[in-house]
Amino acid sequence: MGKFIVVVFVALSVVALTSCTFTKVHSSLTATLAKNGASANIVVSFDGTQHVLNGIKSQSFITKANKMNVLTKSLESHAAQTQKNVQVLLTSAGVEFKSYWVNNKIYIKNANVELVEALNDIGEISEIRAEEIMHLINPVSAQPAPSVVTADEWNLVNIAAPDAWAANFTGKGAVVASIDTGVRVTHETLAPNFRSAHGWLDPYDGSEEPNDKVGHGTHTTGVIAGSFQIGVAPEAQWIACKGCNTASCTEDALVACGQWVVCPNKDDCAGSKPQVVSNSWGGGKGNTFYDDVIDAWHVAEIIPVFANGNSGPFCSTANSPGDSIRGVIAVGSTNDENNCSIFSSKGPAVNGLIKPDVCAPGTAIRSAVHTGDAAYLEMSGTSMAAPHVTGVIALMFQANPDLTYDQVVNILQNRSDRNLTRTVRNCGGIDTSKFPNNSYGYGKVNCHEAAKAARDTKA
Repeated sequence: MGKFIVVVFVALSVVALTSCTFTKVHSSLTATLAKNGASANIVVSFDGTQHVLNGIKSQSFITKANKMNVLTKSLESHAAQTQKNVQVLLTSAGVEFKSYWVNNKIYIKNANVELVEALNDIGEISEIRAEEIMHLINPVSAQPAPSVVTADEWNLVNIAAPDAWAANFTGKGAVVASIDTGVRVTHETLAPNFRSAHGWLDPYDGSEEPNDKVGHGTHTTGVIAGSFQIGVAPEAQWIACKGCNTASCTEDALVACGQWVVCPNKDDCAGSKPQVVSNSWGGGKGNTFYDDVIDAWHVAEIIPVFANGNSGPFCSTANSPGDSIRGVIAVGSTNDENNCSIFSSKGPAVNGLIKPDVCAPGTAIRSAVHTGDAAYLEMSGTSMAAPHVTGVIALMFQANPDLTYDQVVNILQNRSDRNLTRTVRNCGGIDTSKFPNNSYGYGKVNCHEAAKAARDTKA
């Protein structure tokens, strides 16, 4: 009889969920939960963070440390106030959850119909939906590469990295962050410049040292800051967060990484945060789930770089979050003939923006891999192109630590190379001999020119 009552109760709950109008529950989640016994990982949204961030932007601060303290405390206070009743409900019901202040959302795993119904009645909640699952922008090819080379890699020569190094632009003093599959911290190219103090977060397993089960993150981080002639900014320090445990990346983990990037050390947000964060993950078009995180990065003065996607060669294939209107640098891929890589996603974005913003080498890129401390792999993808731009920005911050996002974008737009091959597709009606266009953006980045321009902007 007891089991019968439970079944009837669950069935009635399903009927209630599907027959009544729940304006806060997204229709796709309603359909999932309508299946008997179904549960889902859900995201509970509250009042947004925009007004809090606007308040920070309207103020003047004596120091960056003061600004970062006010920013994090304000976001934490806003989340605590608006999420209070929901957290009380979840705690009393013994439901595990994760709360984030960076986007003012709560993440719950395996939520059932009854819980969603109870949440729907709480006034502070604005929306309940299923958790997003993003993906690595997987390389389109990968093959073993030699451990020892006798010359600078083609991709680094192609963007004038050796010229920048000769002028002492190596990224020294800059801190870069990578949100990816992690990093093999003992790799010979990456061990020397890992910032061990508050330099790693693993939202999946809580591991204490950087690691990488996939290899993607080791490769991309090597392109940014690896030594042994593989990295654009070999003297930049790197930190990393495991946003993707496999080829898939949970929204929960990506948001955890995004929040951590804002403040790796709660006792010193300003001194521990990076200047630039590299992202070689994404998916779909017009997806705005990460916009709140991007907004917080901007107020924290962190430059967001995203791969534009490997959905080419067709037009209107730019991926999210690279297509965000909130201000990100989306990166397309070129090959050793200065042609657009066939796989590189193109604009225009669904919101009409020209994408990518710039391009960089992404075909046949040799970098570190996770299988050994002296192991290397040649990969192709915009995942490989984006970290080149992250490295260029690290060089720029060495030249001028006080650069703003607008200054970085302006330099990339005006100091990139345009000796690129015209393509047969004029996406968005823009011929690729004209810049910006939806294949190359404003052009292919130039390390030396960008670093010099950054230096020349110093007051």
